[in-house]
Amino acid sequence: YEPPSIARYNQQKEIMHVFDNLVANRDSNLGNTLIDSNWRLWFIDCSRCFGTTTDLLYPHAITHCERDLWEALQDLDRADVEERMSGLLTRQEIGALFIRRDKLVQHIENLIEEWGEIHTLFDAVPPGEPAARRPTSSPTPGNRRPLHCW
Repeated sequence: YEPPSIARYNQQKEIMHVFDNLVANRDSNLGNTLIDSNWRLWFIDCSRCFGTTTDLLYPHAITHCERDLWEALQDLDRADVEERMSGLLTRQEIGALFIRRDKLVQHIENLIEEWGEIHTLFDAVPPGEPAARRPTSSPTPGNRRPLHCW
């Protein structure tokens, strides 16, 4: 099967790559992704996420970032996260999350510096919108092919 909008499908994968790196998803694979009848990706089974690793697990997979996600990453507030996640994550896990967030921000800033904002950030293609209105691909840093963590 082929998605009705390759651009939208690829953008959803880019969002997943950023999210997986933020939460340190050690088990990112196709088996933990569902695709519904509207070709929306659903990330499932986050049982191997978070922890105290401060490393980005798949930085090579991040070649683009959705603009609203980029802004949310920059605006992420530690006090708010601590309040909302205190029953689910330890202080060390929250600390590691923010170290990974800082590394993600730096990685994406480097992409923007190298390729420009227009080639790095994107506005998500809404469901049902034709892909022809948006580019489906753009250059990748160092002319490398983006690798996927699955």
